[in-house]
Amino acid sequence: MKFLYFILIALICALAHAQDGDSFEIIFYKQSNYKNQNGVISGSIQPGGSAGSRRGNLTVASFKAPTWLQVTVFEDIDFGGASHIYKGPQKKISPPVTLRSVKWKHL
Repeated sequence: MKFLYFILIALICALAHAQDGDSFEIIFYKQSNYKNQNGVISGSIQPGGSAGSRRGNLTVASFKAPTWLQVTVFEDIDFGGASHIYKGPQKKISPPVTLRSVKWKHL
């Protein structure tokens, strides 16, 4: 009977964790090859969900992110200006882009 309670509790914990979404971290770098870190975004997101940050000011030449995350970098605040769409980590962005706002989406 104790074993059944253990399985029930484990199942409830797994379901509660699954509802929180997948955790992620985007680490931005000023230089290619993940050198000279200059910003971090972390959180969790449901599959198919998206979110963003309306204001920022970073020069981005590379970034690390999960392979299932799409990252859109905008060159102006409030998701304006030219945009650059990337899927997963980017070891080299040439020429580097100025990130003024950013969106991310779970693919």
